[in-house]
Amino acid sequence: MSEEQLFFVAEQVSRRIGWLELSVQGHGRPLPWSCAQVVQDQEDGADPTAPWRAALHRRTAQTYGSEPPRHLAAAFVLLWYLDLLAQPAAYASALGPWVLDVAPEAVRFDLAEPELFPCAVSVAAGGVMVVTEPGERRALARERYSAHAERFVAGYDAGVRMSSRQRSGAVRDAWTMAWRAAAAACLPPPAPAPVLRESCCFIYALPGAQACALCPRRARELAGGD
Repeated sequence: MSEEQLFFVAEQVSRRIGWLELSVQGHGRPLPWSCAQVVQDQEDGADPTAPWRAALHRRTAQTYGSEPPRHLAAAFVLLWYLDLLAQPAAYASALGPWVLDVAPEAVRFDLAEPELFPCAVSVAAGGVMVVTEPGERRALARERYSAHAERFVAGYDAGVRMSSRQRSGAVRDAWTMAWRAAAAACLPPPAPAPVLRESCCFIYALPGAQACALCPRRARELAGGD
C-alpha cells in the first residue's frame, strides 16, 4: 500500500472519528508519545504513564473541586490508551479493505490540552494490509489491536488495585465500542447493539456524577433487578 493511499485512509478515518486525528509517520515532527517506548518501559519495570495519570488527577481535582480517587485516573489512562489503538483500527477496517499496523513500534500519539485524552495518532505505513473479505479483515484488525492491547495491560501498573477482569474487560470493551462506532459511521444500518461493559471508568466517584449507561455497576438495573 502506498503512502498516498494511506494518507487518504488517515484523512477519512480522522473525519469520521472527529476527536482523533490519524496521520502517517515520517511526515512532519513525530508525535511525542511512543507506544514502543511505553510498552518496553513497562516491561522493564518503569511507569511511563505516571506523568499522564498525575496530570489527569490534578486536572480532575481542579475541575470538580475535590480530590478524586487515584483509581479514576488509572482507569481513564488505561481506557484511553486502548482507545487510541482500537478506534483507528476499527474505523479503517470498516471504511474499506485496510488493516492498519497498530503494533507498538508502529504507533505514536499525542494528548489534548488540557483534557489529556489522546487527540492524535500516527501509524507506520509499512505494515498496512489490504484484505478484501470483510469478516477476515475485521478479525485481523481485532487480532492486531488485541496483541498490542494485551501486552500493554499486562505491564500496566498504576499503583492502585486493578483486577484481571478490569484489565481484560477493558481490552474487549475498547474494541467493542470502537467497532460499534465505526459500523454506525461507515456501514449500512443497523449498527451493533450496545452491550454492557465489563470494565469501569469509575466516573461515578466524582461529585454529582453517575455511572455510565453501560457501566457494569448497572447490571442489575439493566437486567430488571431492584
